[in-house]
Amino acid sequence: MRGLDGLSQSLIEDHAANLGPEGLRTLRQVRETAGRMRQVIDNLLVLSVDDLLLLSRVAKSEPRRSTIDLSLIAADVVAQLRESTPQRVVKVIIERDVQVDADASLLRIVLESLLGNAWKFTGEVEHPRVEFGAINHDGAGFASCGTTGPGFDMKDAHQLFVAFHRLDSADSFEGDGLGLAIAQRAINRHGGRIWQRAPWAGAATFYFAL
Repeated sequence: MRGLDGLSQSLIEDHAANLGPEGLRTLRQVRETAGRMRQVIDNLLVLSVDDLLLLSRVAKSEPRRSTIDLSLIAADVVAQLRESTPQRVVKVIIERDVQVDADASLLRIVLESLLGNAWKFTGEVEHPRVEFGAINHDGAGFASCGTTGPGFDMKDAHQLFVAFHRLDSADSFEGDGLGLAIAQRAINRHGGRIWQRAPWAGAATFYFAL
């Protein structure tokens, strides 16, 4: 990929006059594609074995449903996040008694991804806030995790759950681009769905229904 990018750049620099506008545009597209492929390769190289095994396991596992308290799981996940970064002061609001019929281990993976992202992306916010709770809308119940932070452009929302893909706004944060993809697979195993909204800059909310 580096060689392809370098040769394309050499053509642009040394033979621009002979290439013409169409040729230059094509070569720039080649360079952009090579750059994206290099990013995918870089992501693959830094992935941990644990992440890859988790992605595989979640995609194949059959949910073992029981009545579980998502509020307790969320509180435990947040407690671990606080322990891992004791210097952080984050206001966390967790609705009590959010009970669902689901696989506890798979839903923990979902909350670890969503709350972990919320924790991570509020790292540079002056007054960070993370909220978790249940919503009932038009007779349908679902849970949500909302946060202050950099947010994202809704035109890029369809890319959030693509494995190994990261938005430009996430490039300055650690991560391998697998967390949301794994969460989506865990929700899919329940026959549910997960989606997101960023109504304004500096805020984002993820919803999931089982």
